[in-house]
Amino acid sequence: MANLIVVCIDNDETILDGMQTLMDRWGCDVHVFSQSKPLLKAIKDISPDIILADYHLDQENGLDVVCSAREQTHVDLPAILITADRSAAVRNAAEALEITVMNKPLKPAALRALFGRLANKNAKGKAPTAAE
Repeated sequence: MANLIVVCIDNDETILDGMQTLMDRWGCDVHVFSQSKPLLKAIKDISPDIILADYHLDQENGLDVVCSAREQTHVDLPAILITADRSAAVRNAAEALEITVMNKPLKPAALRALFGRLANKNAKGKAPTAAE
């Protein structure tokens, strides 16, 4: 977990502060954003290992942001979508993009375990599901 580079996007500053604190304790190098434009401008320089995106953002959604980040970096970045939306449509859209879904409320232990699996995604060849 140490030195894992994580990009986190959420439109709620309180959530971003909490994620920053949590992942700092895990030894991650965390970069938080409340909007996609600054994230996409910095993404190549950050070179993240994982993107953590809230689904409901102000003018966009987390799936679109992950797709844009992947286009910017030309890398199939491992990503986690955090959402309270439990609809099949959101889950299916995320699966089609190989984005792992975690439902709110988020459990830190489950997120930490998923980070470990996603960090090894390229070695395994596919994104794990939250249930794995």
